Amino acid sequence: MNLIETITGQIHSDEANTDKQSERLKTLYREVSADAQTGIDAAFICLCGWSLATLITMADKEDK
Repeated sequence: MNLIETITGQIHSDEANTDKQSERLKTLYREVSADAQTGIDAAFICLCGWSLATLITMADKEDK
């Protein structure tokens, strides 16, 4: 199995409260330095084609 499949599988098998984890991910992202955000965004773009910043904006719009 490749890395992306492994990550995706682990996300889908995690039984944690997804709403709580979602808010934790947003908070963690917003609290790190701009350099760290750049690295996180690059990883997310590699994983799904979108930066975490963009995904947060998309999720926030859906919540309204």
